[in-house]
Amino acid sequence: MFKCTLVLLLMSTLILGFCQAAAEEAPATPTDLAAPEILPWDCPGCGAAGNTGSFCTECGAPAPWDCPGCGTAGTTGNFCPNCGAARPNGEEAAEPTEVQIGDTITFGKWEQDNDTRNGDEPIEWTVLDLQGGRALVISRFGLIQAKYMNSANGQVWANSTLRGTLNYEFFNAAFTDEEKAAIVITHLEENEDQWDPDRPAYNRLGTDDTNDRIFALSYAEAKRYFPTDEARKCYCSEYIRHHANRSDRLYAEGRTCWYWLRTPAYANNASIVDWDGSFESCYMHHAYGVARPACWVNLSALGLSAAGAGTGDEGSDAAEDATEAAADETAPSFIFGDLVTFGHYEQDNDPANGAEPIEWRVLEADEENGLVLLIARYGLDHQPFHTGNRTTWEECSLRAWLNDAFLNAAFTPEEREAIALTEVDNSGSQNLPAFRFDTNNTQDKVFLLSYAETMRFMGTEVSRLCAPTAYAIAAGAYEANDDRFVVDGQEATRWWLRSPGRGRSYAMYAGVNGRVDDHQIIYLNQYGIAVRPAIWVSLDALRNGSR
Repeated sequence: MFKCTLVLLLMSTLILGFCQAAAEEAPATPTDLAAPEILPWDCPGCGAAGNTGSFCTECGAPAPWDCPGCGTAGTTGNFCPNCGAARPNGEEAAEPTEVQIGDTITFGKWEQDNDTRNGDEPIEWTVLDLQGGRALVISRFGLIQAKYMNSANGQVWANSTLRGTLNYEFFNAAFTDEEKAAIVITHLEENEDQWDPDRPAYNRLGTDDTNDRIFALSYAEAKRYFPTDEARKCYCSEYIRHHANRSDRLYAEGRTCWYWLRTPAYANNASIVDWDGSFESCYMHHAYGVARPACWVNLSALGLSAAGAGTGDEGSDAAEDATEAAADETAPSFIFGDLVTFGHYEQDNDPANGAEPIEWRVLEADEENGLVLLIARYGLDHQPFHTGNRTTWEECSLRAWLNDAFLNAAFTPEEREAIALTEVDNSGSQNLPAFRFDTNNTQDKVFLLSYAETMRFMGTEVSRLCAPTAYAIAAGAYEANDDRFVVDGQEATRWWLRSPGRGRSYAMYAGVNGRVDDHQIIYLNQYGIAVRPAIWVSLDALRNGSR
């Protein structure tokens, strides 16, 4: 009996020892693993030291990360500024509900990683200033390759191609309707306070004040918000890096780029921030400049709030101007790029349901005289420029049709009264340089844009794309039949300008690809070209219309 008990006791001891050894050698379960150690890090936003979590304990900024692609250390955004790689594990940087100066927020989308298959990427913005629940922000990266001026007509921000690119193409493509509503109309005062006092040549040109949603910083703003060369440096997106001229300075010094400021310099030159962060100037027609958009936004409309206010410099005129611009509750009713409705014209080619409201694009607002320059959003009809062989704008049949048949069909008597009788400039300055001969000015209620006006208000090919209405197509307007030239969901058309071509037997038009040059010249009686009317109309008459 004792021997059996001893044997059983020995066997139990052996089994227990084996089980304990097996338990010690078995791998730990996930719940048994200790959390990986996070090395202390200093916040690049507020400077708080010794953070050990994923977010700064002071300001909520996300921990910086090292790029697994190129090894760039200390990245804080969603994309590596050097190679464009995304934040690891698909974890995007969290946006703080309260923002302060220096924070990065995201809204809007734009192609940046040079992979169009995955769609546009969220735009990162750096907060430069906070005033009254609104924030001045600038894109963290250079987003758009653009010229400051596409032609020699005009040398200031108000007339610039860049202004049109930002407030028409970029604004309409990058933001949702809700995001558009969050962007504040800003009154930009263009005077000597915005210029470079150390460069007297920069002060030779003045410019008109403008009201814009998107803009480039002025010289004074860039110097105020980025006080050092290092702070002013900017990297371009991967998309720009792969599509720009590789021989340009755009690729110098680790792919930092130079970007436009809105302040003009001496003749035919605009101010820029160069690749090393210094202030320079560049020829306005330079094709490889980069735009770094800026805007004032309502933070509450983006689900954010301001953690503080102001830049801490109470004595700065620039800060006071920015505050007044952002807080201005008497902003103009209409600004460049807006859509308005005025008048009615058959467009869907179904006369049984009546004429449709005409949509117009705002090109310019003259608040002082209470007028707005509009151009039809669509090609509304099809007409030859002239039924004869030789003519000028003054004598052409299209001018007569616009100011009689179209005017009476599209507008009520009250609306016709609201359309200004305009002195239309038909001098050689409105034409291509090769065809600069003068013809008589005219007095018109309805007219077409000239070559010079088209280049001023629609400085890029994309901005000149125009879709025809169903009615215009049925009447004979040409369609591109090319999915490269699509606007407003349909293929683009050609549309007449009032400028002559080679002598009095030709007229100019904008092509289906948006081109306006000496190749876009055609016989006066050519069919297939749409009519896109322009008018100056009373501000008061528009205020009851729909946006």
